[in-house]
Parts: sequence; structure tokens; C-alpha cells
Amino acid sequence: MRIVLILLSSLFTLSAYGQEWVLRGSGTFGTYNMAGMEQLQDEFVASVQPIAAKKVTSFPGWVGFDVEGSRLNGNLEWSSYFSYNATGGRVHYADYSGEVKLDQKLRCTTIGGGFTGKINEWGNHQLRIGLRLGLAVTEMKLDNIVEIQNQIVESENVLFKSLNVHTTILFRYEYTLKNFIFFADAGYLIAPVKGAFTINGDGEVYIQLNTGEKLRAEWGGARVAFGIGYKFQN
Repeated sequence: MRIVLILLSSLFTLSAYGQEWVLRGSGTFGTYNMAGMEQLQDEFVASVQPIAAKKVTSFPGWVGFDVEGSRLNGNLEWSSYFSYNATGGRVHYADYSGEVKLDQKLRCTTIGGGFTGKINEWGNHQLRIGLRLGLAVTEMKLDNIVEIQNQIVESENVLFKSLNVHTTILFRYEYTLKNFIFFADAGYLIAPVKGAFTINGDGEVYIQLNTGEKLRAEWGGARVAFGIGYKFQN
């Protein structure tokens, strides 16, 4: 067994020798198709009538970050990545008689892998096309308060979670300066699998919209990123 392990280790060392690796970090910006979240806001506004509550914030595009490690293999680059995104929504109304508020704070962490392939190169410039596939965990902190004449009629503070699968198609421009790589990405994220929000993974505890559908996170939308990488060789 020891000999087998030594042989396997040697094979890995030989296969890895001379390979080029890249470590990248980037700031990201995305737009989000949160139709279900917006519907929950509309239902909350309707439920507190005749109070004139309004949607103050409705899940705008927001900044995030991305860390990627990759291995170069000819024209292909194979990668693993971690990304973080966040957004939120608020319904609010307040006057001398009281206050109503619904906050939905969402954050998403994704771990996955992917690849890019070179489609054009001129001088120190490259244009690449790529595909990513990741497993995404979304947390939604739901804060709800209804206060009338300084008396709290309703108050909730609950954390929901959901599990999604994300696929991103992207184009990447790169400029290489010695071992540094400056890059920009533009792409679109699709969520082929969108899990319902539950509490502690309990499928019996979820939010159901008036349409009968369970509430889900919908992170699909346009993506852009700007970052820097460092290429090294082992």
C-alpha cells in the first residue's frame, strides 16, 4: 500500500510539474430577478391596508466579490471559485400613529468550478469564453414589525435558508503584464434549480405566496466583474 501511495504521489508530481496556476480576486456587480421576493412585498403592502406602506427598496443590483483559483492547460483554464452576493428589500411606513416595516435581507455564497477557453489573442491581450457551475446557499433574514400607538402588534425576526444551483455563461477580457493578469468579465447567471426557503432545512416550514408557490431566491441576471490575478508556475 505504501508503494502504491508513493507511485501515485510521484505521478501527481510529474503531471503537475511545469503547470501554470492563476489566483484571481475580483469585485462583482449583479442584477437579480427577484420576482417572488417582490410579490411578497406586494402581499405585505396589501395586508396592512389602509396603512399606506410602500416599497422603499426592491432588491437592487449590488456589489459582491469573487475568489478563483485555476490551472492553465493549453488554451483551457480549469478553475474552482467562491463568490458572495447580497441584496435586499424594504417595505416601510411611519407616522405619529405608528410604524409598519418588512425587511428582507439576502446574502448568497456560492462554491463551484468551471472553465474558460481562449478564442482570440493579440499581444498581451486575450478574449476568453467560459462556463461556471456552482452550489449556492442563500440566507434570508426576515424582519417584520407592526407598531400602533407605541404598542407592538406584530414582530418577527426569522432566518430562512435555501439551496440553489447556479450556472454562469461569461466572456472574459485579459491583459497580462509579466505575472499579473488584469481582467474584466461580462456574463449572465441562470438558476436551473431554485430551492424553497425553509427554517433549519425543515421542508415543512416555508413561506407560501398567494399564488400557491413557495418563496424562492432568484439570483438570475447579468453579471460583471473587474479584478486582478497572479500567474505562477510550480
